[in-house]
Amino acid sequence: MAARQDHISDSTPMGGTLVPGGATFRTWAPAAHGVYVLGDFNSWMRDDNALLVRQGGGRWAGFFPGATDGMKYKFYVIGNAGEGHKRDPYARELTNEWPNPDCILRAATAYSWQDRTWRTPPFHELIVYQLHVGTFFGPNRETRPAPSAKGQGGSVEGRAQRFDQPAQSVHPNVAGNGGRIEANGPGLNGLAASAAVVVPANSLPVLSRTTSSARP
Repeated sequence: MAARQDHISDSTPMGGTLVPGGATFRTWAPAAHGVYVLGDFNSWMRDDNALLVRQGGGRWAGFFPGATDGMKYKFYVIGNAGEGHKRDPYARELTNEWPNPDCILRAATAYSWQDRTWRTPPFHELIVYQLHVGTFFGPNRETRPAPSAKGQGGSVEGRAQRFDQPAQSVHPNVAGNGGRIEANGPGLNGLAASAAVVVPANSLPVLSRTTSSARP
């Protein structure tokens, strides 16, 4: 027996998605022998009921009743090279526990960043501002300690740790602001940019490990 297939179809979204009565989970792991979903909703038990059903194209999917907004989860993947927990690349939120955060189920409509009204500027009008979270974020960004993992010294409340924090100072609002970025941050007032690219908040070696460990 494997995970239920309620609400599962070829159009089921990737990642964890809240639906009436629970949540669907779908991921891509073409070389896996088995993919499980473990979380608060099944007491993190790896049994047959937690095993996703293999679909075409290397995808795995299943429905888990009782899953609700705010519950934590992870995939557990079994492959040729070994087995272990994997984060959902499509997770909308992670716990603040580095380097092994859990994924958090969140409703797409409740997510703080929405793009329903976003319209990409025409290419000939596209002016991109590249923003690095750690060096941009303020106030007093020069003297605030960098964030660190719990138990390793420093302060987890130091510089920006999430991409939505600098967004409080830089708001791309092309449709309602004449193609300019509304900016309250240092050095950005009146900037004639139509898009902002947020570059990684952590160093490249850490980012490399994050990327590799996040793929099922």
